Amino acid sequence: MKDPYSVSEVFFRLVEFSCLFEGIDMLFYGRGPLSSNVYILDGGKVLIDAGNSFEILCDLENHYGKTGVEKVIITHAHPDHIGALFSIVEAYKPAVYIHEIEAKASLYGNTIEDILKGTKVDYVLLRGNENIEVGGRIYRVLFAPGHTPGTIMLYDTERGILFSSDVVFPMLGSHILLTQPDPSCGDLNELILSVRYVMRLRPKAVLPGHLFPFWERTTDHIKRTYFELKFQEEGDRNLALISLGINLADMGELEEAISCFKLVLDDEPNHAGALFVLSLALLHKGNLEESYKKVCYLCELYPDFKEAQDLKSRIELLLNK
Repeated sequence: MKDPYSVSEVFFRLVEFSCLFEGIDMLFYGRGPLSSNVYILDGGKVLIDAGNSFEILCDLENHYGKTGVEKVIITHAHPDHIGALFSIVEAYKPAVYIHEIEAKASLYGNTIEDILKGTKVDYVLLRGNENIEVGGRIYRVLFAPGHTPGTIMLYDTERGILFSSDVVFPMLGSHILLTQPDPSCGDLNELILSVRYVMRLRPKAVLPGHLFPFWERTTDHIKRTYFELKFQEEGDRNLALISLGINLADMGELEEAISCFKLVLDDEPNHAGALFVLSLALLHKGNLEESYKKVCYLCELYPDFKEAQDLKSRIELLLNK
């Protein structure tokens, strides 16, 4: 299997990497920061994002002949995702799908919606939670603000494939990229919530706006993204670990949650928050004695910690103490 980062070609049939990707091709313009990936569905009829490479018209014709593009779905209105949109619109007159917030973004002194009106092509303003039918498959529109106010992702619910736009990128290996809010209009807290949603979605594969898709250890990429953004928000590694652990516990991943809390306690053995959530996680896992031991230690350290005292009493009832 060829390494996509070591070859000059831009066109990839993703099914050659995993059978999960049947019917999904890719123009890999996203190696660097200047252009995004373009995903091609239904034999060339549907594009997810448009990139900003004006070679796209030649690339589409070379690989799909005279097949016309019928739909372009824009994940957000950054120039690296829409730079070639109006060349595609002029050539094929496709319907354009874009979130209603992103349609208000300014381009060449006008809003994208005003420009689309001038082209007289059909366009659909999205809000989130719509279904878009492509080649017999249903793609759910997921509203995912933070990177920009109106970013969307697309989710193939049947196969568990997420087109993540610029919300999640690869975060393991030699090619990694941490998502960030747009400095002019993004919001870090909203982006963290969007990443948390992706974490709980548990996609089998992620097709990002930049760098190459990933389908192995998918949840590890997403969890690291969440941790790094929380670390950026909190400025405290241990608070970021506790937040990650709480979310993992909510997802039923108690072993991983406990590991997060223990990492905090390795660094700060008397950390009240870590001791409390560790006691809770151990309780939910059924380790009553260990949970009781931890909460007793916590209550000795912080006798005014009411929630800890309540938890201790609750465990004592369960243990018939």
